[in-house]
Amino acid sequence: MQPRPATALSFNPAFLVGSLLALYFFLGRWTFARLQGDYELVPLMEQPRVWAIGMIVVLAAIVFTEVRHRGSYRPQPIDTVLLAWFSYLLISAVWAPDAELAVEKFSEVAMLLVVTLAIAMIRSPDTQGQALLGFWWTVVAMGAAMGLLALYMSTGGRVFTPTGGPNIFGRNMGLTGIGAMMLATRCFSLAKVSLYTIVVLSAIWVVMCGSRGALLATGVAGVVLFLTARTNFATKITASLAFAMAAMFMFANTEAGRNAMDVFRHRILQQTVEQRYTADRDDLFTEAVELGMEKPVLGWGLSGFRANSWTYPHNIFLEAFAEGGVIGVVLLLWLFWSWWRALRRNRSAMTGTTLAGMALLVTSACFSGNFYDSRGVFLFLAISVEAIASNRVSLPSMHSSAVRSPAMGNVSATPAGS
Repeated sequence: MQPRPATALSFNPAFLVGSLLALYFFLGRWTFARLQGDYELVPLMEQPRVWAIGMIVVLAAIVFTEVRHRGSYRPQPIDTVLLAWFSYLLISAVWAPDAELAVEKFSEVAMLLVVTLAIAMIRSPDTQGQALLGFWWTVVAMGAAMGLLALYMSTGGRVFTPTGGPNIFGRNMGLTGIGAMMLATRCFSLAKVSLYTIVVLSAIWVVMCGSRGALLATGVAGVVLFLTARTNFATKITASLAFAMAAMFMFANTEAGRNAMDVFRHRILQQTVEQRYTADRDDLFTEAVELGMEKPVLGWGLSGFRANSWTYPHNIFLEAFAEGGVIGVVLLLWLFWSWWRALRRNRSAMTGTTLAGMALLVTSACFSGNFYDSRGVFLFLAISVEAIASNRVSLPSMHSSAVRSPAMGNVSATPAGS
């Protein structure tokens, strides 16, 4: 009888690209200057996000060189649409009303373009979803670390981390919970306990942040995951009840849980339900529509909304309309349609966690942040179809033995013992 191959997680360049993408996602605009309380924008070359992009490009180039040499490079239609979308945004800086604001936003959109092009460089059946796997593992690891840091720093009230305010923190914690749920179904038994614990903790962290957008986005993602999970209805009900019981226990019997309930009562029940507090979102949405209607075809150009207002619309679609006009909205919708078509071409990639992750990111982007703050949407649109270059590709699990490639390391996975 042949011995069972040892299980291994293959740390190849594609996996590391995914890990760096998660790092870039979490970093946001954070700089070391913030450790001293300085939130002014520092020069680009001193920003960690730029360093992360540099490493992403280098590793993506390594993967690209190998897959092109092997003849297995398979670009996807969504790459063309992403290029068209970001190129249009950059071009719109030409008719922007405020050149200084446009230049600032131009650099951030250019970063997103470079990152999505790097993702396009690693499209190949040989990567076998390793970039997506690296992304999820790093999201869960960093998200859990940030959640624990927030608990340590918390003195009561809403929580956040140095890389973002409560809205961003809540979005990140929701995505962490989805990632932990996905990885728990693909891991050995000891890791399952830790990952399911993170799923429950993520619910507490989302409530503790006090972000109504993050709470709504996480709720929408939970519904999507329940409806699309590939298991029978009885298993879904059992898992939902187990999660609810564990969450209720944590809310009732831990200091963090009780603090989360206090935040929920204040932010949701009192401010939202009783006082109907909207944080001016309704006014911003109305203003975005009115500005878009003034220049409906091309919009006001990059940072055009901020040039006419005090901030940004806090809605990715209204921002596209105000600054890019109907053309911008059509390109954005085309991007989502291309993503959906890519998933439909390979049903193995249309997992519940993929759909739930996208639902969370898009819902969050409808209530908070600007294009760059919504970078998770564009990263996930690109990386979630990373493995759809072949009909036989699916996300590898921890119960996989790796097939070795001389230049790339472990680049494909086959079931252990098969």
